[in-house]
Amino acid sequence: MLRQGGLLALYSAAVDQRIESTVVSGYFGPRENLFDEPIYRNVWGLLRNFGDAEIARLVAPRSLIIEPSDFDSGPPPAARAGRAGAAQVLPRR
Repeated sequence: MLRQGGLLALYSAAVDQRIESTVVSGYFGPRENLFDEPIYRNVWGLLRNFGDAEIARLVAPRSLIIEPSDFDSGPPPAARAGRAGAAQVLPRR
């Protein structure tokens, strides 16, 4: 599982030109297995136009440091009572 902070750092630097330099740790790489990532990262059509390299190019000419790290952040948090998750299929009424 990839780190959420790295995703936020990369995307923030891409859209906000006030950010002069950025370090992205634990979030940069191929997105072919996007379906294995948490549901809240599901962005329809993202890979048709933008991979991580294309997002990183939006940061240029500002400074971007990519620190590759491979670690497991553990399982996603358990669903709270009454909330079975965003992708829950509800029965028809």
